[in-house]
Amino acid sequence: MMGAFALQTVDTELTADSVEWCPLQGCRHLLACGTYQ
Repeated sequence: MMGAFALQTVDTELTADSVEWCPLQGCRHLLACGTYQ
């Protein structure tokens, strides 16, 4: 079994509230990150 590893990191400077992959076919490579202050 493989462990978790980072593909990329981004400092949003805010706390991430939600991180979701797009469920649509052809867009599953897109990631949305919602933040709040």
